[in-house]
Amino acid sequence: MKKNFAILIFVSSTTFGQSGFVDEKKFQDYIPISPIEYKGIIEIYSRDSSGKMHVDTSSIKVLSAFKDGKEEILKLIPHYGMSLTIKTNTTEGGLKFATNALSAKKNSYEMVFDFTAYSSQPIYDNKKQIIATGKLGVTTRLKANIITKSKNLNLSDLFQIGIYASQEKLTGTLSIEIIGISSPEIVAMIPVPAELNVTSVQSSLQSLAAIKAKIFDESTRLHPQILAIRPETTTNTILEILNIYKSNPSSVEDLKMNIQQQQLQQQLFFNNQQQQQKQ
Repeated sequence: MKKNFAILIFVSSTTFGQSGFVDEKKFQDYIPISPIEYKGIIEIYSRDSSGKMHVDTSSIKVLSAFKDGKEEILKLIPHYGMSLTIKTNTTEGGLKFATNALSAKKNSYEMVFDFTAYSSQPIYDNKKQIIATGKLGVTTRLKANIITKSKNLNLSDLFQIGIYASQEKLTGTLSIEIIGISSPEIVAMIPVPAELNVTSVQSSLQSLAAIKAKIFDESTRLHPQILAIRPETTTNTILEILNIYKSNPSSVEDLKMNIQQQQLQQQLFFNNQQQQQKQ
């Protein structure tokens, strides 16, 4: 499945405000995580030669293993977006997050720029209550870990951060992660982590552009993962949500039961439609 795919990368902060960090439980956007496997199952819709609709189920692991499964995976992750999340530690040992912020002097920050193809999937607790939304997809992730030497540095502008590094207002490293996207060509394009400066920023962005252009290549395999989590309540931290998700073995079985019920309802609906057309 070949598509034309144009990408604009927004790394300038000219439209960002100067809002700062909020505590983890009050942060209302997605928080990037190390990728984890998706436990759910996938619905696949098709029509036979007579026009009858069929609904089958599979898993990401199965679809990713076969070349023909890529088209279904792309249907599963129809949204594309660029996001920036900035993380810092509190003096009490907690975490704070922002999507745009100014720095404090002598502080450490982790900045994650994600370009993601994704869909949103609910995450349940063991009582079958939705506790979070997971961003299921594939991503090219640019990560900057920095230590500031000056205050009021704009942390929302990647190019400006490279300039700050050249001016010795901060130090840091830059690295790239390719998550859920694999091919021999892409592996060869991933640069090694580098010291943060204007040159490494430009080089990393060029590498990301080349890698993203390979997503729809026939030889590229996609294996969507849970890439980020947005809590739906202020009760749990991200770590607590992850522990609940990983320790809930019944989630797949519950989803299977729900999908079987949906399939029956859908099949009855399509059968009724066909009977009405014949009449």
